[in-house]
This record gives sequence, structure tokens and C-alpha cells, in this order.
Amino acid sequence: MRSSRIAALLAAAALALAAAAGCSSTKSNSSLAQLPATPVATQNGLAEKEIQAAITEPVDEHDTIFQINSVIDSGMKSDDGLKYVYLDVTIKNTSAVYYRIDVLNNFFVILPDNSELGFDIRTQVYACNNFKGYTETPFTIDPGQEFRGYIGGFLLDENVSEFTVCFFPTANDMHDKSSVIKCKVNAADMIAPPADFIG
Repeated sequence: MRSSRIAALLAAAALALAAAAGCSSTKSNSSLAQLPATPVATQNGLAEKEIQAAITEPVDEHDTIFQINSVIDSGMKSDDGLKYVYLDVTIKNTSAVYYRIDVLNNFFVILPDNSELGFDIRTQVYACNNFKGYTETPFTIDPGQEFRGYIGGFLLDENVSEFTVCFFPTANDMHDKSSVIKCKVNAADMIAPPADFIG
């Protein structure tokens, strides 16, 4: 219980920072280095049910149909050489109520050494200023509606060539992490930013 409370506090703090940064047009790319990395609480192992999926494979779980369409290497790197990676996803809300998707809460990445990465606010600030097709987190999906868009992102070491993207279909209860969808990504799956992402 204590660890879940700490995780909730860290998530709230990171959300507050994300809200403060937002998609401000006044942020310069040079200011990204001044933003702190988002704290990551351990997510792997929380779910009772794990579902393995391939890229472009839709999974129907917990009032949600989820699919990763592609994984984008933006070409941007941090001062310490980490690459900015984003996701092109389709998420359909099959429930009777709207719910919120928050990349910080719903997504995480597992690296080959089993360490984890969470959403990094620096990727959002950069995307808001450089990619017109980017969707800022959090966002809502109305009942019966489908979201298709570019979200994220994550900062990966340039030498990482494979990793697993994990998604919690929490529906209308952001604390419900009883199921997780895991999608393995290889170097061949990574693409350059598409035209509709760049805008």
C-alpha cells in the first residue's frame, strides 16, 4: 500500500509539471535540458493479466480496443544522447462513459535489462513546439469513440534497439491496472516522423 501511495504522489507531481509546461509556444528547445526527468515507479508486475501483442495487432481488453500503429524515432536527441521516441496509437472506448488516457499513468517501457522508463515531459514540450500532429497528454475519449494519434514520448538510449511498450487499459478507473498489454518493438519497427505528424 505504501509503494502505491508513493507512486500516486510521484504521478501527481509529474502531472502538475506537465500541466505547467504544456504546449506553450514560448518554450525553446534549449530549455528542455532544464526540465527534470519524470520519476518512474515500478509498473511491471502490477497487472494480474498480461496480453502480448504485435505492432498493428488490435487487442480488446477492459472496455478498450488498443493498437500500436507505429513507433517513431523523432531524430531529436537530448544533451546526453537520449533519443526522443513517440507512439502512433489507436484507442477505442467501447464503454458507456468517457475516460481519460494519460501517458504517464497508462504507458511505460521495459528495456532489455528489465529496467523501466515512463513518459518524459521533455518529449511533450519538444513535440508541442515541433510536431503539429502531436496530442498532448492527458486527453479524453468519449464513449463509443476512437482516438488515433501521436502521443508520448519516451527517452531511450541511442544503443537500445529493442524494447517493450506496455499499456494499462484502465478505462474509467485510472487506478485499475489489473491488465496490461505488452508490445515488443525492434529496430526494424522504428520509423521516421510521418508527414501528418510533422504537420
